[in-house]
Amino acid sequence: MGNEEAFLEADGEYYRIVVYGVAKNDQTADIMYLFRRSVEITKKNSYVGFWAQIGRLMIWQVFTSREMLIQDELEL
Repeated sequence: MGNEEAFLEADGEYYRIVVYGVAKNDQTADIMYLFRRSVEITKKNSYVGFWAQIGRLMIWQVFTSREMLIQDELEL
């Protein structure tokens, strides 16, 4: 694809992607990013930010720990 880059930010610590994949069909594309399992995200993290650049497209999304809870369990 060319110019791809992505990382997670958790309370000031940055983690780069390990690998990514793209699944395309006629009208859509799904992009999957994998990060090292050693990246520990817990309820103690006040937020987790996701940043990605694919060519000219840039994405930044912030998630609070509360948004990642399902039945009081952290789900990623």
